[in-house]
Amino acid sequence: MGQPAFWLDYPIYHVALKHGGSEQVRYVINGTDGKHPCGVANYYIDNQAASGTWDITKPQPQYWQGCPAGLPGGAGGLYLYPNDTAKLTVGWHTLKIDYLGDSTYAPSQFVAQFLVVP
Repeated sequence: MGQPAFWLDYPIYHVALKHGGSEQVRYVINGTDGKHPCGVANYYIDNQAASGTWDITKPQPQYWQGCPAGLPGGAGGLYLYPNDTAKLTVGWHTLKIDYLGDSTYAPSQFVAQFLVVP
């Protein structure tokens, strides 16, 4: 995945989220063929399936080939609501996104650290 995931309100450098706040993460897949496939991904926080809502973007061939190339479109996302982030302890956590791949594109993974603040 190329630049696959980040908290949307401050791209790439934003690694903190507020305990009990709402956040979302989007991912984009950059295929070696220059395309941006859609597809299923699994989300984990500290090696446990992430709570919240998991979203998969549906291809819209009339507008693009596969999924939109850039964020906030991307191939999918994770939406964390106040009750989801309230379950996280204050401190550092690990986010992992596993893109499952398909018959054309190999699976890939993104891992990042983020900080939950009071």
